[in-house]
Amino acid sequence: MLVDGLRPLWLPAIAGVSGVPGGRISEWVGEGQYYFDRPVGPASASFVLTPGAELVDIFAAEMSRFLSAAIETSVGITQPGMPKSTAWLFIQTYYAAFYAAHSLMRSVGISASNFKVSECQRADTVAAALGFLSAPLNAAQFRCEYVSVAGRLECTKTNGSGVHEQFWRVFDGFLQNAMTRVLQNASLGAADSQDIFSRLEALRSVLTSSGHGAAGNWLSTIRNDVTYKQLHKAWFPYGRSRADCDRLFALQKQWRKAPDEIHLQPPNVIDAERFVLTCAFLVSLAIAVTKDMAARSPSGASFLSGGPLKLLNQAPG
Repeated sequence: MLVDGLRPLWLPAIAGVSGVPGGRISEWVGEGQYYFDRPVGPASASFVLTPGAELVDIFAAEMSRFLSAAIETSVGITQPGMPKSTAWLFIQTYYAAFYAAHSLMRSVGISASNFKVSECQRADTVAAALGFLSAPLNAAQFRCEYVSVAGRLECTKTNGSGVHEQFWRVFDGFLQNAMTRVLQNASLGAADSQDIFSRLEALRSVLTSSGHGAAGNWLSTIRNDVTYKQLHKAWFPYGRSRADCDRLFALQKQWRKAPDEIHLQPPNVIDAERFVLTCAFLVSLAIAVTKDMAARSPSGASFLSGGPLKLLNQAPG
């Protein structure tokens, strides 16, 4: 059901990519194979693709790479010999969700990409030669959106105090747009569109919960609390029962379920359980989108079949 709501948002032609695509958006910026027809400033640039060029393969490559990382991370999570120790469970489940969210955004042609100084300097050189350099482009994380019909990559510097906080702010914008588009989708029945909207709204509600995640960065806040403050009873001397720890590891395994089977807001759930469950849900959702996209490959040889889906098929358990 959820994939039906996200499918119309896919980057045009991405389902038709086959083989093993490669490349990174930041590397493409560093290569300089584009031009500008608008001013380039310190926090924004509108890259115009040269005639005949396109970025679908690069977004496909990044979508595949990030989901592979999410799956590999999820598969590698096992209960340690010290059964009450859950610190690395929090950290690993967070990164699996972080990678999965990156993959989901790539499927619709959006990225949060870090541009190095050398890459920004290359863009500055091109812009200056064309008379469109108003100020040097700052090395930073950028929200990039590939507008394929216009042949442009629109990039704007992200806001926030850290790279992860900035990323979740971009992802929150992706979620809000997806929720709006679901309600506007005339091909979905009223009941289906409302159900999909409610599920996405439940996800956003968790990501913006507890007053810490106005920009959707609640998961990052919990991860930081565990990593840097040793909170949430994750480190010795713990403070959580063996049964509660077992439950957390069991919840993490739900990433193997279909996202429609995961209830994000069960009653009487504590923050630790909600955190693990939400991370599992994001991985599950990214896998579901990937399976749906691969099944719709016109050639039957989707770029995803030899990437994350191959990894998933080889995963134990």
